[in-house]
Amino acid sequence: LCSELISGTSPGTGDSGGGMYFSDGDRWVLRGIVSFAKADELKKEVDTSKFVIFVNVQRFLTWIREIIADNTPQSEKAPQRISERECDKFKGLARKRRNNVCDNSRYPHTVSIIFADNVAKCNGVLVSENHVLTACHCLIDSEGNSPSKVQIDAYGLVNVSGMVCHPEYKRQTTYHDLAVIRLSTPVALSSNILPACLASNWTENLYDTLLQTGFGTSSATGIKKFIESEDNQVVTKGKCEEIIISPSRRLPVGIIPGQLCVINTDQLRTSSQGSSGSPLQSVNTRSCMYTAVGLTIFGNLDHEDARESNSTVIDVYTRISYYIDWIEHIVWNAELPVTTTTVRSRQTETSTRAFINTDFIFPDN
Repeated sequence: LCSELISGTSPGTGDSGGGMYFSDGDRWVLRGIVSFAKADELKKEVDTSKFVIFVNVQRFLTWIREIIADNTPQSEKAPQRISERECDKFKGLARKRRNNVCDNSRYPHTVSIIFADNVAKCNGVLVSENHVLTACHCLIDSEGNSPSKVQIDAYGLVNVSGMVCHPEYKRQTTYHDLAVIRLSTPVALSSNILPACLASNWTENLYDTLLQTGFGTSSATGIKKFIESEDNQVVTKGKCEEIIISPSRRLPVGIIPGQLCVINTDQLRTSSQGSSGSPLQSVNTRSCMYTAVGLTIFGNLDHEDARESNSTVIDVYTRISYYIDWIEHIVWNAELPVTTTTVRSRQTETSTRAFINTDFIFPDN
């Protein structure tokens, strides 16, 4: 990030690695690390009229946490979630080619959901050998058909043996739009067929480049295509509701904590049908792993129409970290927590939702 110092001074020789902080009540929060400043070649000193370049610390939170955790005594480490342990197992299968490209670079965890009429109508994300995560509204089409198979690229078709929606999902709205599909036979995992990891409060990194992948049919040509878009920026509930005009039938009480709003600015992206359930993910090219942070529910505008009218495209996703307890319960038979409670009008009720990561500061705040 770039910053200028209004005092007229600037970091100089020997200041690299120093911190830029902001005051937050009774504590100081590290915001940046001095990288470099522009030098005045004639005066042989730092040019105070130029911006100083800092490393944006928040963009590296996940990596910092990993390093700190690796150096923490074992007795002090928090126990891993089952989804994190499974992710570590998948990492052990990952490999890179001689050109340093990951074997699974073509996103084999992004799958097509095939219905009884042999038509692909939705997407999902492979999260274990036996399970695919998708949107609940993808489990029945307009004719009452249900998914019968999933298509895994470079692997083939796998039959569906069961499906379960989140218990709070209601078809009239887009809330809690999440489902797990159980496969009839386990997928044979390898370095080029790997499930995605699941974002939790600890591993969710919304500062990272967020990639959406999926299969869809072009609204203009009717040709099936693969969607791959990196131009995604998470925005606040307020900004989102301002753009998509909420409340509405889909969002009667606006955006809820279990949803993410993402502005897509990809000028080359075209609109497609059947992209529901496609994953939004962060990418770790070092470990060759993808971490799913959201599942596509709907978008507010056709991409071509948005470009012509100079409007903003918003995609709404189910936020995976919010439902991680329920997902782990269905996929790996993990026990649901009984100590997490929410208080509404002095009534206490048990909740199966995880706490939301509050580290992320939305860019439009």
